[in-house]
Amino acid sequence: MNYKCMDQEELEDNTCKGMSRILLSAPVRLMVILVYVVSDTAYAVYRRVTAPDEFKVGVTAHYGGLMAGLLLGIPILMNVRRHEWETNLGWVTLAIYLAFVALCCIFNAVYDGYPNTDWSGW
Repeated sequence: MNYKCMDQEELEDNTCKGMSRILLSAPVRLMVILVYVVSDTAYAVYRRVTAPDEFKVGVTAHYGGLMAGLLLGIPILMNVRRHEWETNLGWVTLAIYLAFVALCCIFNAVYDGYPNTDWSGW
């Protein structure tokens, strides 16, 4: 978030007054992101239910992307004031992410239940 627009000296200096301060605020940014995420999710669910089989979206991959974003967002995103517990949480979420990726790789290597692939068209 734009922390300089919340600083009292910047407000008195007319740097971040008026509409720009409102548009850069955390609640407005959160609402923009939520409108996008909710509408995109609703459209994906609608397509999953109504589309023919060859056009359906893979839901499992999107769940994996959600988990990766949540787990990697904590250690990667910069924070203005970093506390010790945030650093520890970042290391924990990074370890969980790496363990999950390793588990998925091992599962794909040893799982025999996949259907045979027809490579004749290549």
